[in-house]
Amino acid sequence: MADLKNEFSWSVSRDKTFERCKRQYYYQYYAKWGGWDNRADKFTKKCYLLSNMTNLIMWMGSIVHNVAERTLKYYRYNKEWNLSDGEKYAWEQWKSGWQQSIKKFWKFGRIKDNINLFEHYYNKEIDANRIRELQIRMDTCLKNFYQGEIWKRAREVSPMQWRALEELQELDVDSYKVWIKIDFGYQDGNLLRLCDWKTGVAKQVDLLQLYCYALFVVDRWKWLPQNIEVVPVYLYPGEKEVIKIDDEKLAIAREMIKTSCEAMLSYLDDPVENIANIERFPKTPDDTKCQDCFFQDVCD
Repeated sequence: MADLKNEFSWSVSRDKTFERCKRQYYYQYYAKWGGWDNRADKFTKKCYLLSNMTNLIMWMGSIVHNVAERTLKYYRYNKEWNLSDGEKYAWEQWKSGWQQSIKKFWKFGRIKDNINLFEHYYNKEIDANRIRELQIRMDTCLKNFYQGEIWKRAREVSPMQWRALEELQELDVDSYKVWIKIDFGYQDGNLLRLCDWKTGVAKQVDLLQLYCYALFVVDRWKWLPQNIEVVPVYLYPGEKEVIKIDDEKLAIAREMIKTSCEAMLSYLDDPVENIANIERFPKTPDDTKCQDCFFQDVCD
């Protein structure tokens, strides 16, 4: 089988990493490439391992997203989950993931199939109160999902009107490949609502992500902007915002993507072949960002 080629593409998460630290960006999107192959050198394998790491807050958010996705998919096929089911599944994921990480299952199985927590890997002190806070947040997020308006309305319109559910989609913006994954989208009359579950505090980048969702459905599904609403759902503490899409918001998203891509490509030795050199990706001057970076093991 031919080797996979590392082709340039854009996503909101890639943009966030690029803005945070250019060296971290290099490790995440270039140095790790091919690290899944037994033939790779030690440095590449290590970067691949670290690129698949998570931390407690991210892991908690992933569990909540998994519950929401599973609940919706079950309902689509006539199996209804309630809060009790979601909580049980979440706690099973928490306990099993904790064991995978603390016992380093990732050393013996597929790295992507086993949780590797930053706090365990780097022997960080884990405060019991912090764990309890995250568990309370997870429970609160789940309660707000099951008791929220989106879940209620999703059932009222029926799965026949659901248009998106965690499918990875590709979009072309000014010849740049853009990846998106809409958490949940459903049609309500002549409106299309695109929802994104959030377990953290509101950030400006959330809007860019949702505008990218809208770009996709306008381009691929031919929806009119005025018939699209994007909904960031902040499950903790339990709030949502409904934003109507228009041509101006789509233009903002396109321009931000284009500007970000141009900046990323300017750091490459060969933008056409997507070839990078570590020397062109400096470390951030902000040392505080290094404290929770996954790539401490390889960054001198």
